[in-house]
Amino acid sequence: VTNAQFLENLLRVWVPDIQSNLKDAVTVLVGNKCDIDEDPKLAYKREVSESEMREVAGKYGFSHFTEVSAKSGKGVRELAEYAARVLYHQSKVIVKVAPV
Repeated sequence: VTNAQFLENLLRVWVPDIQSNLKDAVTVLVGNKCDIDEDPKLAYKREVSESEMREVAGKYGFSHFTEVSAKSGKGVRELAEYAARVLYHQSKVIVKVAPV
């Protein structure tokens, strides 16, 4: 959330590549450093708002959006649980479609 240029690159380069090569991929937009709002003394500041990120996630078809803090751990567990649920669900679908 501290680098608007990264989001622009994501939309210009990575999203089109994913959409054309990985059509069935589950995509998750994750904003890191969400803890910066809680500490005004930090040298870096938020450049991309949560609402902007949510708008991008919806517009470009991301399956999920969340913000996390690697520093404090905020949202990391929830993100891991979401990923685990998606992977579990996909494995059940694969098994049903092509039993071993």
